[in-house]
Amino acid sequence: MLVDLRCPECHTHLQAPFSRADMAELDRCQSEWREEIVAAYERSVTENMEALATALGAALDRDLIGADDFAPRHAA
Repeated sequence: MLVDLRCPECHTHLQAPFSRADMAELDRCQSEWREEIVAAYERSVTENMEALATALGAALDRDLIGADDFAPRHAA
């Protein structure tokens, strides 16, 4: 089967012949890689949120942040 491939980074197009087995393997690999990317993203978000929560807690404990810090700001 002739397959059109495109790189989203450099927009290069390529047509190449692949078997159905090759395409099934590509699909399997892409699913696996997507799972790895999503897991890394979720770890990163969790780590960042924990760090932000720790910093906010420390700032609240030291009275560095008050209710007025969360009030809407008006343009001058």
